[in-house]
Amino acid sequence: MRKSLAVCLLLVAVMLVGCQTQSWRGTEYEPGAGRDADTPWCVHSGLFELSVGVQGGFLAAENETLGSSSEEIDFETAAFRGNAFLGYMINDTWEIGAFIETANETWDPDDFDEVDVTGFGYGARLVYNFSNVTTDIVPYFALSGGFGNMTWDFDGDEYDADRCFGQAGVGVRFFGWEQICFNLEAYYRYVSDSIDDTVDGFAVKDTVVGNEGGLLFGVSVFF
Repeated sequence: MRKSLAVCLLLVAVMLVGCQTQSWRGTEYEPGAGRDADTPWCVHSGLFELSVGVQGGFLAAENETLGSSSEEIDFETAAFRGNAFLGYMINDTWEIGAFIETANETWDPDDFDEVDVTGFGYGARLVYNFSNVTTDIVPYFALSGGFGNMTWDFDGDEYDADRCFGQAGVGVRFFGWEQICFNLEAYYRYVSDSIDDTVDGFAVKDTVVGNEGGLLFGVSVFF
């Protein structure tokens, strides 16, 4: 509950900042030095961004550790996620916001049957846009992190897990229209799942960590 409240407060703070700096609304935005007024992109201060996307990845490192047993287990993991992001441009380059995501992952260990992991996550995202470019392709760098509520399915037995994660990515925005773009991002994600649950009298209390690399594809609208 406290984590969810923190994310909500972050969104409120971002919107309050926006209310104080929206003098651009109702006027024509003037491109900065070196920018072409006809360039079909729209990244500048005072804008909100609403983005939806999908991302998929695989483990960048194979060794995972189940903490309570101190046993190293090799996992081959495939991950698929859908996400939605709401951000605010603090200035022409920096953007801050919050996101939610759903996850569907398959963890395939060497020593026992594969495990399906599903759930949702939420967190904050910070983006730096290289908005001084003079084309409709805008590179960016992003950092994000958050928490999640996951379910580990061990052959029909479902165990709850708390997740924390951090992610770093580099990508490009392709502006085909003034306020709409496609995003393509390569990312690295660190994931830690803490499993502490009992099903049918069998208790599992372990921590599983993973390093993931993958691609994110999304569509953004600036308004």
